[in-house]
Amino acid sequence: MNTILNIFTPVYSWCTALSDRLTTQDDFISYYKNYFEGTSVCSNVFLVAVCVAAAIACFYYFVCCNLSFASAKRYIWVMVLALSFLTTLCITPHFIVGHYDEKGLVNGDSNTRLFLSAKETLADILQNIYDEETMSEVIANAEDYAKQFRGIGKQPAFIAMFMSMDEKIPLQMSLLNGVYSMLIFTLLSIIFKRFTTHGKAIPF
Repeated sequence: MNTILNIFTPVYSWCTALSDRLTTQDDFISYYKNYFEGTSVCSNVFLVAVCVAAAIACFYYFVCCNLSFASAKRYIWVMVLALSFLTTLCITPHFIVGHYDEKGLVNGDSNTRLFLSAKETLADILQNIYDEETMSEVIANAEDYAKQFRGIGKQPAFIAMFMSMDEKIPLQMSLLNGVYSMLIFTLLSIIFKRFTTHGKAIPF
């Protein structure tokens, strides 16, 4: 299962800081690896791009381009392409970060996605630690990791992504996912246009 999940990690690590986070030996590496390589987050994020592009392409070609000749214009297509990018950009952060329980990683029961993965990783590490001082240091380290991604749970995801997050990987992955969404939309456009009444020449 992990092998299948790992296939999608390079899709987002090749031009983002994720590549460095997964290879640099620091205090957070196990948290990054367990989440971005050990879960389905990258495949889920890619699925967001596919679903958004497919939904918008279907609506544009099978509804707009069949019912309205005015919609079958290249500038309209460019606007719809931009819509695919922006929609994916806004939705993606939620699928990366999730919700942080204010009670923390140890006591919180409602952590999701990245924070749930961090909670599980922390629990695995603590199983082999019996010294209270070391245990406190490990918990503090885990909270420092989580703190980098805090903010999305308190504000609308799009605002928090840009304004209140120290770690830029969600922003970078969201931007890249928006690009993937545009590429998928363009590919679907080439496939779908032949089945429309007015959009056979759109985009080219």
